[in-house]
Amino acid sequence: MIVVKNIVASPNRLYNDGQSSLEVSCTVFSGNDFASIGRVWLDLTHTAMNQEKPLTPSRENLLSPSAEGDYSVKIPIPRLLDAGEYSLPVGAADSTDEKGFGRATFSVIHRRSANVPAIGSEAFNRQMEEFAGLPFRAGNTITVLEDGRAALDQRIKMIENARRQIVLQTFVLDRSLAQGYFLDAILARVDAGVHVFLLLNADTMIPSSPLGALKIRISQLFSDINLGYDRFAKEMERKSSVWSFLLPKAKKGGLHLAMFNGNPLAEKDKEQRKDIRTRDHWLDRMWRGEEVDRQPKAIEEWLSSFAGPSGLPALPLLDYAIHEKLLVVDGLTGMVGGRNLEDRYFTHWLDTDWQIEGPIVRDMEKTFAEVFDEVAAPGVLRPEILHGTRPQALAGGSLNALFACSRPWNKRYGALLCMAHAVEACTKSFYAYSQFLVLPDSLLRDVIIDAAIRGVDVRLCVNSLETAREVYLGLSFVLTLNYVEDLLRAGVRIFMVRGDIGEEPPPQPYLHKKEFLFDSALCACGSFNLSMRSSYMESENLVFVDDENFCTQRRKAFLKFLEERTDEMDQVRFEEEKERFKTRMEMTRRLDLLY
Repeated sequence: MIVVKNIVASPNRLYNDGQSSLEVSCTVFSGNDFASIGRVWLDLTHTAMNQEKPLTPSRENLLSPSAEGDYSVKIPIPRLLDAGEYSLPVGAADSTDEKGFGRATFSVIHRRSANVPAIGSEAFNRQMEEFAGLPFRAGNTITVLEDGRAALDQRIKMIENARRQIVLQTFVLDRSLAQGYFLDAILARVDAGVHVFLLLNADTMIPSSPLGALKIRISQLFSDINLGYDRFAKEMERKSSVWSFLLPKAKKGGLHLAMFNGNPLAEKDKEQRKDIRTRDHWLDRMWRGEEVDRQPKAIEEWLSSFAGPSGLPALPLLDYAIHEKLLVVDGLTGMVGGRNLEDRYFTHWLDTDWQIEGPIVRDMEKTFAEVFDEVAAPGVLRPEILHGTRPQALAGGSLNALFACSRPWNKRYGALLCMAHAVEACTKSFYAYSQFLVLPDSLLRDVIIDAAIRGVDVRLCVNSLETAREVYLGLSFVLTLNYVEDLLRAGVRIFMVRGDIGEEPPPQPYLHKKEFLFDSALCACGSFNLSMRSSYMESENLVFVDDENFCTQRRKAFLKFLEERTDEMDQVRFEEEKERFKTRMEMTRRLDLLY
């Protein structure tokens, strides 16, 4: 038996402004005769720090040779560590490999750093690069695609022009998109010898487009057969010139598919939790004060028996997911944005994509390859990281850009942290499109409310009830209402897209944009929503651009959109909606993790 006692976390209250350090100390004894303490550690794997930190023994209070006695460690609290109450395991193991655990408890309080660097400054960019794990790259060109038809035409054009490799990542790929032409265009490039790498989300792809998934699988099977035959043909050609005459030439291309499923990744995470069961902090903070915490030990034990994020059931919509939308062709041209590959995103829904040429495209391809390699089955070919060959694609543009992405199953939250850092740096304005607002207690909520209280002009554009009815009968609008009151009280302005109303209303202009503007000096576009799933459960990406002229144009477009297509939800209107939907608001309070 290992005893870990006298655990002290000092100070007990810290700030996440990057200036605080935490010291954890404890006393460790082993009940096993002739055993010695082998290691003592603080388990941070349930936080964004995601590591085990060893405690070092005290020279003054340590028994020899058993190594029993006092241990301690001092760790800096990272800037933008999620605030709230922490209860972290402190573990010890002896030479017989027996283990014992205790807990270090402390609170982290959100506080904006007094020295947040200005957007665009060297210090600001350096912090963004640290969060993203990638550098800002100069020399990019970006074309903004707001018209759906143009966005689809550009995708098809990119695919038809591919000569070597296509990488495509999406939440949904519908077989019937553009009457089937989009998928046919991809398969035509495979026949032409191009390597096509598809990274799809199994939990959404199979239910939404089963025939599309089947067609891709069958095409992949024939592609694999052809590749096997081609390898055979190459070998025979090498052995005998006769085969060179009899056999057709080997193709260079193929279809390579990875269907993302969070279960294997979560099972690995569950294995790491087997010694002591703890919810990840973001989930713990969300549920604080709810009935689930009245019996924390029983609930924690129950939650940790599952293999989903933070011990949640690994079910569709509660599991990790690929939510990124990304297309890169030949290492030359890329595209990010909000659109999934389904007709409604290119017809009546409101969305934005950025088509990109320049050095940042290689970063987009690199991050795709990392995830593809992680989830693809053994034997599936992996994509190359290509160098573009056209000079203008390498350094012909004028825009400085950064690619940030999240891998929540690895506790990597690059998109979230870059977003939070940029909001904290705002001194004038923060404008955002998001299809809904799902902001219970969390880092994202902290920085947005803090910005509004500081006097930053915060404007958030979301769906109204009419437009939200395009998806699940408007449930996301009711869920959004649960979080509007605190935002309004802090000074946030919220605008709702005006719907089309009539006796037989047409398909609604559902807002699906994910674009963000910071002080009109930095802007971002990608797959990220202002929600808990985007923050902690789904892989997301954002491209950040700090060009003043480009950002000014995006600011004008945002303000024009608010003026022409939205109505503001002030306190009076909110009270009316709250009274109207109070029962449904209460019913949706536990659906945060579905959005």
